[in-house]
Amino acid sequence: MCLIIFGLFSLFVPVVSAASEDIDFGVIKTASIDTSGEVDTYTFTGNSGDGIDIRITKTDGDLWPRITLYGSNGKEIKRSYGTSRTEILYVLTSPGTYKILVDDGYPQGKYTGDYSIFVQNVNNPKNAKSVEFGTTATGSLVISGSIDTYSFTGDAGSEVFIRMTKTNGDLWPRITIFGPTGKQLKQSYGTSTTELTSTLVSSGIHTILVDDGYPQGEFTGDYSLFAMMTSGNQSNANTGGNPVSSNIATVATPIVKTSPGTLETPKENAPGGEFPVNYMLLIIVALVIISAVIIAYSKFVKKPKSAVTAGHGIQVPSSYKGGVSGTVNHDIIISYSTLDKPIADAVCAGLEARGIRCWIAPRDILPGVNYQEGIIDAINSSKIMVLIFSSHANESPHVIREATIAMSKKVIIIPFRIDDSPLSKTMEFIISVPHWLEAITPPLEKHIGELGDTVMILLENERKKQKDQ
Repeated sequence: MCLIIFGLFSLFVPVVSAASEDIDFGVIKTASIDTSGEVDTYTFTGNSGDGIDIRITKTDGDLWPRITLYGSNGKEIKRSYGTSRTEILYVLTSPGTYKILVDDGYPQGKYTGDYSIFVQNVNNPKNAKSVEFGTTATGSLVISGSIDTYSFTGDAGSEVFIRMTKTNGDLWPRITIFGPTGKQLKQSYGTSTTELTSTLVSSGIHTILVDDGYPQGEFTGDYSLFAMMTSGNQSNANTGGNPVSSNIATVATPIVKTSPGTLETPKENAPGGEFPVNYMLLIIVALVIISAVIIAYSKFVKKPKSAVTAGHGIQVPSSYKGGVSGTVNHDIIISYSTLDKPIADAVCAGLEARGIRCWIAPRDILPGVNYQEGIIDAINSSKIMVLIFSSHANESPHVIREATIAMSKKVIIIPFRIDDSPLSKTMEFIISVPHWLEAITPPLEKHIGELGDTVMILLENERKKQKDQ
């Protein structure tokens, strides 16, 4: 009887590696899931109130990285997965030894591949470099998922300015700043440079993590980092020394050098009080000039275009995609079930990296706009709908409704099929179109590339039609 129970239990519970490895805070390391169902185990010791940031990035293979965090009592705390990378940020509620399980997060759990793992105590960072305000540090992210840590001490109410710029490679610079309580204060990323200004909410050690901001987190490169405390008291805090080496992978030690130009710290005794009259005159003149330019542009430069209805009887130019409630400038809309959000986000990122303007909910729903109205307006002003088709989408009334509206508006529908579920009769009626794309077999990135090629061709065809008309 015991053998039968054990056999049934083993069918539903993944086999966890017997051995576990202590992981160092602030050090990137690489590992592999070599066989289907394999689970790697890492441990760390933390105290109550520690803010723990865990990041996993796929570096090779078909793996969908998944993290599961277990408490010192053996109970699961949090779980997260993604198509290429994933992250957990959690503030510990009790002291003790915690476990991190890493495996394949694909529903069948069958994929393998290499990954990098990074864990940091963001309110007491280790292996961090102290921020030197007013100077520019340089560093390198050498493997996918690499993260560099910087720290400084600041007072509540002070304001800090941080800028990160790519100097070499494919890196999309990203900055994340954490407060002394371990909570994330702000995050910013860009294709070549990014910056943020953050008002500190509490006094103590603050942590800055810099990494690749591309959605897959796969890019590497060199960067420069500039920081300035623009108000309040500033002091440096080096809590763990320079970044150290791991026997698996290393984080490059940032080199501090003099900035070619720094922001000037505002003077406490700057003149104030009365508002100078000449400033007011300059503002009035500037407003008059701007108004004249806008009127001239709309009257003489902007050509009239045929109007179409874009929801609620509003007439807008056929090529105009902004200004409609709940939309942004876009070429395509992505329709998906919320259960397929990681794949939808990956598709959106892959298309936007090629310059294709995407609309995706909830990201592009404007504040104060009704959710359903925003989606309808977005469909009305789209040329193409990419429908993430799966068993979830097949059963989703929202996806079916969106596809039905797109069909009625003669929007081109491209089903992007991520599993082999048969179409329901309703879905078959809607999307029996020639533009099918299969994305069942890995790697997903290859299929997103093919989708991008198809979308580019269709968009170009649409532009030619409009030009001919």
